[in-house]
Amino acid sequence: MKYSRHGHAVGTGPGQRTPTYNSWRKARERVVNPNEISYKYYGAKGVKMCDSWVDSFETFLEDMGERPEGTTIDRINPHGDYEPDNCRWSTPKVQANNKRRDKKEVGDDPIYRKGHADGVREVLDYVDRFAA
Repeated sequence: MKYSRHGHAVGTGPGQRTPTYNSWRKARERVVNPNEISYKYYGAKGVKMCDSWVDSFETFLEDMGERPEGTTIDRINPHGDYEPDNCRWSTPKVQANNKRRDKKEVGDDPIYRKGHADGVREVLDYVDRFAA
């Protein structure tokens, strides 16, 4: 890869890549690289990046534009792929309300894992319903 082609990555050291480039690179790694620490939450669960973005930062940049300060890439449908119709630049607050809820089905009642936004409340609601 030539780093000077688009001007967003002039080297491999700290501070030599733009926030937009870093967002693309990290999202791509999460879905294509089994050695990436977050792969188990993305690529291993079937999340993909559209071919045009996997193959080209320039296409990603054309579709998404520059990353505004204070935002990161967000999938509108958290179960969907990284693709133009499902991605936006969002603040951490917006993203916190747009997460996949890892859940375990017990009969018809989903129990959300503790640590997720609604997890503790959901578990307590479930326990309260069946407590003697």
